[in-house]
Amino acid sequence: MRGGKMRVRRVIILMVMMIVMGCNSGGKGSRESIFE
Repeated sequence: MRGGKMRVRRVIILMVMMIVMGCNSGGKGSRESIFE
C-alpha cells in the first residue's frame, strides 16, 4: 500500500511540475500559438 501511495504522489508531483514549468516558461508562447 505504501509503495502505491508513493507512486501516486510522484505522479501528482510530476504533473504539477510540468504544469508549473509550462506556465512559467512557455505560457505566453502557447497562448500566442493558440490565438494564431
